[in-house]
Amino acid sequence: MWRTPPGVPKRLGCALLILAACWTGPVAPEPVATETVKTPHLRPVPARIVLERTGCMGLCPSYTVTILGNGTIEWIGEANVAAIGTRAGAATRTQLEQLSRMIDKARFFDLDESGHIPVKPACVRTGNTVSCSISSFSMCTDTSHAIITITRGQRTHQIDDAHCFDQPTALVELEDFIDEVAKTDAWVGR
Repeated sequence: MWRTPPGVPKRLGCALLILAACWTGPVAPEPVATETVKTPHLRPVPARIVLERTGCMGLCPSYTVTILGNGTIEWIGEANVAAIGTRAGAATRTQLEQLSRMIDKARFFDLDESGHIPVKPACVRTGNTVSCSISSFSMCTDTSHAIITITRGQRTHQIDDAHCFDQPTALVELEDFIDEVAKTDAWVGR
């Protein structure tokens, strides 16, 4: 129970009590507008990238390296490499994002199974005759192949680069960058 302090008239005490009950303190400052900070858009990284380098009739290194979307690297050395068997490593998020950009630059999912932009036959009708042009096919027998299999989302695509004719530069750069990220030189023994 509240009592009026001594020497203060009761009416003044009641008025002070009412004012004290209504007082809410100093006026709150106006909120300061802050700049919205956007977090950088993180590029989706492929869930799985597999590079298999096959042997040849010489001493070509034969191995398979897999890079997973979480950065895990798995190596399996098969022949003509310093590290036969399995090894493990790790890739950084930055490397995975750069790999993703290189996959897009190479138009990986647009290429055919040999690493080229598919060319549809061009057909011309002359009277009752239809003539079609088709692209040529090459087969190599003694080259080391680079077989890349990439899974991104629900899509999986594989390209077998036989290294017997000119490939798009971006595809060759992708092959080399996969090796660089996986640090395969150390396991190959170069």
